[in-house]
Amino acid sequence: MEIGTAIVVVRRKAPPEKYEGPLVAERKSVLGLRVDARGWAVGEELLLFEGGTGRRKVTDGRFVASRDGVAVVKIAPHWRLLDTRDRTRYATAIEIAMHTGPRSRPQPGVMTDISNGGMAVQVATPVAEETVEITIEHEGFSSRLSCRVVNAESDDEQTVLHLQFEGLSSAQAAFVRNLLAWAAEMAEVVRLAA
Repeated sequence: MEIGTAIVVVRRKAPPEKYEGPLVAERKSVLGLRVDARGWAVGEELLLFEGGTGRRKVTDGRFVASRDGVAVVKIAPHWRLLDTRDRTRYATAIEIAMHTGPRSRPQPGVMTDISNGGMAVQVATPVAEETVEITIEHEGFSSRLSCRVVNAESDDEQTVLHLQFEGLSSAQAAFVRNLLAWAAEMAEVVRLAA
């Protein structure tokens, strides 16, 4: 994380208190934040947030000390992606083909969820590009959708890409609406069967 990155700190007390300030130092799992920590107790539990919409991450922390307007906070070793999408999403398992450039060979994958604003896809290898195109064939129709990569999570076996639709034509938007209607219907069937 870069020095100067804005960090939001929430004290886990009743009622919670929110502070915001830049990162001024980082060493392993200890951060130095320029926030007014007067009145904070050593060991007090905190939540820390970093990043903008679609890339917001969260981690747990504990207050260690304060000196010269800098709060020292020990954090958990890993930041977690915070899902802040405001649109209903539906679980799917639809095969897709991902294109990373005009002449790229399509990479097969699976769409794992979809909303009115985007989708999540699972593919075999990491992606360096900021935009990709996803081809979906469903119930006799096909569409190739341009998407911005909002977030990517990889492990040894797979990469999950969180994508946001970009510049959909009216035909592509209609395709997405029909796919969403189908996904909503399937979700209702699953709910009723449970």
